[in-house]
Amino acid sequence: MKITEFVLTDRIPEGFGGAELHAQVSVTTGMLWWKKCERKRVFKPAYHTSWRWLDTGEFTPGFAVEALADAYAARERLTTKEMT
Repeated sequence: MKITEFVLTDRIPEGFGGAELHAQVSVTTGMLWWKKCERKRVFKPAYHTSWRWLDTGEFTPGFAVEALADAYAARERLTTKEMT
């Protein structure tokens, strides 16, 4: 399973400055000619550090989504800084 293309879709505010985050990722599974690529939704509850699949509630494997989320946040901060 390869997880790529993180896109933040929703940010739902919760009490005391926390927020539940929702995003979409591309998930590629399979081998050689049997590869399948699909978009899946993930979420990160407020005050938690791990991302979960929205459809099953299970944790995402490894730290791929966390790394993609950090890269996405850094890229967004750089682009908004350049615009000002």
